[in-house]
Amino acid sequence: MKRLTALLLILISILTLCSCKIKTGTQVPLEPTIEENHIASKELDNLPYEVEIITPKDDEYPNTNKHYVETDKSPGYILTKYLGEESVVTIPASIDGIKVIKIGNACFSKNNKLTEITIPPSIINIDNYAFYGCENLKKVNLSNGVVEIGDSAFMDCTALTEFQFPVSVENIGICAFSNCTNLKNIIFLEQRELEIEASAFSNTALERVFLPIGTKSIDNAAFLGCKNLKEILIPNTVTSIKKNAFKNSSKVTLFVSKGSYAHDFAVEAKEKYKAT
Repeated sequence: MKRLTALLLILISILTLCSCKIKTGTQVPLEPTIEENHIASKELDNLPYEVEIITPKDDEYPNTNKHYVETDKSPGYILTKYLGEESVVTIPASIDGIKVIKIGNACFSKNNKLTEITIPPSIINIDNYAFYGCENLKKVNLSNGVVEIGDSAFMDCTALTEFQFPVSVENIGICAFSNCTNLKNIIFLEQRELEIEASAFSNTALERVFLPIGTKSIDNAAFLGCKNLKEILIPNTVTSIKKNAFKNSSKVTLFVSKGSYAHDFAVEAKEKYKAT
């Protein structure tokens, strides 16, 4: 009887082990993460980009801009490197259902094949040096959505002649368009809070600039060496202009409002101005 009981116990143990699908030391497979999905998508679709996943910081969704409302702070793709060879490029708004929210540092830097780029409204940030030294880039189609244009983002893009800033743009970084020697015209669509960082438009071919109502500051050397610049309209919302903002731009006349900060600056800095 004891032998029969023992045999039954052994049989039950064997059946139990055979029914287990997970072997000892094997981890239970989890659902694929966003990163795993992104790698699979990249391999399957042969995307011409290297990409990473990021989660936007709160300061990348500023509450000051009433014209730009974004509440979805879920993770999204950052394009870290363009691998393609096309001259006309349209950046995707999403990849495999996940938004593309940032053009990374030096993503297109020194790409001399690029002549035109279209940037979708999903992009909130163009990082430092993103298009630095793209000497043949002639046209940038920038959608309403980008909040910040990083330092040297379009520096040395010598084929650019015009750039239109959608109302979402609030910060133009250090040397963002410096040495764009054929950039003659910049257009600001509607009013917005705007900060222009140091040397942002230095050594460009700008002739007339009409800064939008809401502009807050013009940093040091922002329009340094703009030898063709004749007029710049500065709204009374500006509360900070650094002393050398217009250095070596000898033809420029500042159009300001009487009694404004810009008026006081022009008098103190001995800049040519007209006050109305």
